[in-house]
Amino acid sequence: MGRIRVLPEIVANRIAAGEVVERPASVAKELVENALDAGALSVEVRVEEGGIRLLEVSDDGCGMDPEDARLAFERHATSKIRSAEEIETVRSFGFRGEALPSVASVAEVETLTSAGGDEAVRIVLRGGRSLVEERAGRTRGTTVTVRDLFFNTPARRKFLKSEASEERRIRRAVIAHALAQTGVRFRYVKDGEEVFHLPAGEETGLRAARLFGDEIAAALIAVDGRESGPIVSGLVGNVESARGSRSYQYFHVNGRPVEQGLLVQAATAPYREYLPPRRYPILILGLFIDPAYVDVNIHPTKREVRFSPERTVFAALEGAVRRAVRSEASLPPLSAGRKEGGASAGSPGVAPPALPLGREGEWTYHAPAAEPGFPSAETERERGAPAGEEGRLSRVDLSRVIQAGDTYLIAGGPDGMVVADQHAAHERILFEEAMDRMERREGDSQSLLFAETVSVDPALVSIAEEYAEWLGRAGFLVRPAGPRSLLLEGIPPGLRRIAPSAFLVRFLERLEEEGRGDGDRERRVAASIACHGAVRAGDRLTPEEARALLVRLAKCKQPFRCPHGRPTFLAMTAEDLARRFGRT
Repeated sequence: MGRIRVLPEIVANRIAAGEVVERPASVAKELVENALDAGALSVEVRVEEGGIRLLEVSDDGCGMDPEDARLAFERHATSKIRSAEEIETVRSFGFRGEALPSVASVAEVETLTSAGGDEAVRIVLRGGRSLVEERAGRTRGTTVTVRDLFFNTPARRKFLKSEASEERRIRRAVIAHALAQTGVRFRYVKDGEEVFHLPAGEETGLRAARLFGDEIAAALIAVDGRESGPIVSGLVGNVESARGSRSYQYFHVNGRPVEQGLLVQAATAPYREYLPPRRYPILILGLFIDPAYVDVNIHPTKREVRFSPERTVFAALEGAVRRAVRSEASLPPLSAGRKEGGASAGSPGVAPPALPLGREGEWTYHAPAAEPGFPSAETERERGAPAGEEGRLSRVDLSRVIQAGDTYLIAGGPDGMVVADQHAAHERILFEEAMDRMERREGDSQSLLFAETVSVDPALVSIAEEYAEWLGRAGFLVRPAGPRSLLLEGIPPGLRRIAPSAFLVRFLERLEEEGRGDGDRERRVAASIACHGAVRAGDRLTPEEARALLVRLAKCKQPFRCPHGRPTFLAMTAEDLARRFGRT
């Protein structure tokens, strides 16, 4: 008997689902694109329990008659193209014809659609099998409701993130289309509460303000490149508005949202001379190019595209953004010095750091057992951690601590010297203090004199809700005050002086970027607090503050490295110094 056989239709559909239905956000993307291809001027998205329980997209597009509605659930059925030649110049969002049957194979899908008049049809499928087909009433357009996603593929459902995380992905997919299609009305509802409502026909800047808040919108600069090659249009953030994650970077090509490394490289290149590592500019950019020079078929879900020639696209985008970045509106004052993490000496709301003073005393290290995810004591010695008998540096004199380059702290003694990185050292201190508060569940907090209402991206409200328990343990007194705002009443103690609202936003952005997955949330919260609460390279410390920082570092359980693995200090014994200077 032969080994090759034709798979049953239901099995083939499940395999196809693996290509286009990765998670609820994949379904949302396909349904929204179908609505836009149908000529919709209004799109509403409703989500419950992260899109796993329910995901519904309703539009006022051309709709379908009963025959087309049935054909829509057949593999390779499409209204987008009619010949192979049309593939090369396709202008629609998709044409593969596998989205609806693939989704229906792993969920319950209800379609209610009408092409106009009184003739509407309701079709329900579950697991690829037809359950209901009946006449119904509806105005022109289509509503597709997806329930119980991956009910028959538990392995795939197991690999989904939390409901809050999956909902954020859905929202980002919808926002990407809303920024690319400003002529269409978009409404988004999460668990019965409206998150945003974007009227049709508004300019991109106003739409960005509705989505991300007035603070971000005020930092945006128009980009307009029409000299040669592709037309580049959109908005970019000024230098000082750079964020701690790429969450505010959106690209579209001919109205199609894409994720393309070439575009990211071209658009961020002009910022390299202004921004330090791990700071990312706000980018809302569109390219308009002859479809014959864009290949949209290199990825099953059309997230990525390919250009020909790439260098022309890169040059057009990079040039347009560079002109905006170099404009007077983008650059900070010349007197403002750039700082690690994007803060500048002249940044509003940032004052010189203040560190609680600790008791002076002997700084003695004993090499500890390795912390999970950190190097062993042996590795620490190899990389410059305290050396000597049993890994001990017997004494460092803290009566005189020198700050070099507003970044490094130097202390010496009879047995040698140490050089500490003030940011990495303070990160380790704050990390251990935050972990200790969460383990003790005490939630010590520095209360604000007046509570602040902070306007934020709805995604950050979602992050605050998802991490509410851990934030409270860490010392944050914060709670949602609506779909787009948070009420901040207190922050963790012992942080550098920074505007509390700015600290909260930076902290949540970092948590969104690094906090993927459900494991060890305490450590992620503590690490993010440490990163944004620590003094920076370039912050000038008083001798008392420098000494207090080293005293506190000496008391840490794991003083050798910051939460991200960088050394907090380097040590050299007297013997090391003598050898370096040729005395032995």
